[in-house]
Amino acid sequence: HEADGIWVKADNQFYDPYKIPLPEIKEIWEFACSINTKEYESDEFAEHHIQNFITQIKTDIKQIKETIRDKN
Repeated sequence: HEADGIWVKADNQFYDPYKIPLPEIKEIWEFACSINTKEYESDEFAEHHIQNFITQIKTDIKQIKETIRDKN
């Protein structure tokens, strides 16, 4: 029965909607704003994009370490 709970859905498409039974609800908050500077497309969460992102982070960290080492 639909009246025994509410369906919730995240802005992030990574998460599936789900139903919360009414007895489990303690508070309801209204979304007011977001501090995100960029909205991401669901394709950006594909495995190959995440792997590329991690590879780039590793490269950046390596460069930072080399810069610090060269200054010492």
